Amino acid sequence: MEPDGPRGPLNYQPDVFDHPVGSDGYSPLRRLLLATWVGGAEPRLLTSAEEVDAAIAGGEIAEERTDVVVNAPFLTWKGGQR
Repeated sequence: MEPDGPRGPLNYQPDVFDHPVGSDGYSPLRRLLLATWVGGAEPRLLTSAEEVDAAIAGGEIAEERTDVVVNAPFLTWKGGQR
């Protein structure tokens, strides 16, 4: 069963970024990492890089690192809103 909530480009959940604009380490260039729930894991919406890392470390998610790098800058408005 898929979790309720917003869907991302692959019709699952939105992308999760580890360094949003304004934080140390921010870059508009991102290496694409694909994550898949491992059989028996309970799918849920993950909203931070820390949650994704914990799910990988816990064996709930298998990750596939790709050679794809995308240029996807964050846009911000006055006040830092995205």
